[in-house]
Amino acid sequence: MGLGAGLGCSDNGSNNSSPPADAGGGDVLAEAATTGVDASSDAAADATTDAGGDAGNGDGGPSSEVIYASSGAILGAFDLSLADGTLTPTSTTTLGQIVQFGWFDPALLHLYVGATTASSNYLYAYTVDPTSGLLTALGSPLLSPNGRVINLTVSPDDKYLLSVHNVTETYSVFALNSDSTIGSLVPQLDGGDVDVGAYLHQVRVDPTGKYVTICDRGNDPTTVTTDAGVTTVPEQVGHLHVFSFASGVLTPVQDMPFPSGVGPRHLDFHPTQPWVYLSAERGNRLIMYTFEGGTLTEKYNVTSVANPADSTITNATEAVNGQRAGAIMVDPSGKYLWITNRDNQVEPDPGPPSDAGADAAVTEAGSDAAGGEAGTGSHDAGADAAGDGGGGTDAAAPVSVFAGLGENNVALFSIDQTTGAPTFVAAWDTHGIEPRTFAVDPAHKYLIVGNQKQEMVRQGATLSTILPNVAVFQIGADGQLTFVKTYDQTSGEVVWVGSR
Repeated sequence: MGLGAGLGCSDNGSNNSSPPADAGGGDVLAEAATTGVDASSDAAADATTDAGGDAGNGDGGPSSEVIYASSGAILGAFDLSLADGTLTPTSTTTLGQIVQFGWFDPALLHLYVGATTASSNYLYAYTVDPTSGLLTALGSPLLSPNGRVINLTVSPDDKYLLSVHNVTETYSVFALNSDSTIGSLVPQLDGGDVDVGAYLHQVRVDPTGKYVTICDRGNDPTTVTTDAGVTTVPEQVGHLHVFSFASGVLTPVQDMPFPSGVGPRHLDFHPTQPWVYLSAERGNRLIMYTFEGGTLTEKYNVTSVANPADSTITNATEAVNGQRAGAIMVDPSGKYLWITNRDNQVEPDPGPPSDAGADAAVTEAGSDAAGGEAGTGSHDAGADAAGDGGGGTDAAAPVSVFAGLGENNVALFSIDQTTGAPTFVAAWDTHGIEPRTFAVDPAHKYLIVGNQKQEMVRQGATLSTILPNVAVFQIGADGQLTFVKTYDQTSGEVVWVGSR
């Protein structure tokens, strides 16, 4: 996600991007915040970082910036107060499908978004108002030729839009027109390299613009039940691919298969050194490589979780690991990085304690948000679209509740400035379930997490609903975080957050 100059405050209206049919999600983005720890101590208020500026500190810089967060098929913009981390909704954009991922162009004036449902998959382009952050549709939505766009990026020269597609196991490269609209497909040497990997999850162009990396997570073994009986589907191993990149064409350079049980999700580049840091979703690993001449060489491989024992937690209800690593970002200072750890396991509701009575209340935990509840959706491996945005549970179906296992947190690792070795420092609960993505504001004062999932939680005689939410943390001078508050979202799962 690109980092850029701060943005001013604005009162913006809603914006529809004339989506094609098959729209999903709700109509509004919830505005209410749940209560949290107020980061108002002197130490927290004075915290800055080497990479951050003095924006909003009384020196004439902006007092707020713009944060974006998806909620189902809604993409909302928020003013972020640099004084206290408060998010104020300013505008919403309704897409025709569930938002999957977004990426800004190098000038931070355009945003490209992939969105999907089970039956339609589109790419959207928007102009971004440089002051208010308001999004305006740029051209018509483009039907994705290769299905679900799970991840995308823009080349550093602003000439190409690259996307990866987990269902069809392919990638696409589009030329960007002079007006920044999405142009035609760039023919590839192999026609798009069908069967790149079992579950492509990220595409990045390295800072030099000479290489492209693609992370293929792979899939755990599973079973399929048919009339003929139960069939075991073997594991599909993950891969990390490196391509040279010229004139929009990818040429294979390196294909790195991963061990059984380990599969890469996302990676990020160090700002000044030839170092790459990778989040292995399957296996819960943080892996550091040197990257020279288009070749990745592994140097360090450590657990991503705060408690190493949590890395072995598996989920019996889904054909994926229960505990999984998520998004990763190297701080612009190069001194540390953050990585998310996720667990959304559920179990049959055990019911209230025997002495609690049968009249268990159902509430929405910590939420003042208006609007209908979001659907719980399904995990990446189980569907073409992330979340259904509509929700609703069959009354006859047994109630499932969050098992409360494992970690949903952001972990901080320091980076040795000589060797590049990552060392665990601390981790902070994200106050939600399944922290899928996160962003850092341009002034480097706040880290914003998108907690994707909605789940029920049993607390004694009470059943509570944890909604998808956006969580705000204040960043300290050493990268450590202080929780500020969460903002529940009611239009669907929070799959992507971003910052200009």
